[in-house]
Amino acid sequence: MSSTIEMTQGDTAPVLTATLYDDTALTTPVNLTGATVTFWVTTTAGAVLVSNGSVTIVSAANGTVSYAWQTGDTSTLGTHRGRFKIVFSDATIMHVPNFEDITVRIIDGI
Repeated sequence: MSSTIEMTQGDTAPVLTATLYDDTALTTPVNLTGATVTFWVTTTAGAVLVSNGSVTIVSAANGTVSYAWQTGDTSTLGTHRGRFKIVFSDATIMHVPNFEDITVRIIDGI
């Protein structure tokens, strides 16, 4: 997964698809069996733009997920931070990526 996502203001496509990794070398996917995953985007100042965005687990064993952008998710221009929040079946929590945020850049529409 690229660490930078660029969307035009107001866009809801394409769907964001990512593989979530348990290590900085990006070699060990997180096993998502029994887990719940959500997507978050915040401004660099900390304002929440996407809160608990519903994520579909595409392949639990391979750590693959997808997030369908919702109306309003890409309405705030600028460079923001994104992360996936994983809640495992034993109630432990992990945020991914755990080595740097995903850069979500929203650019002005035509």
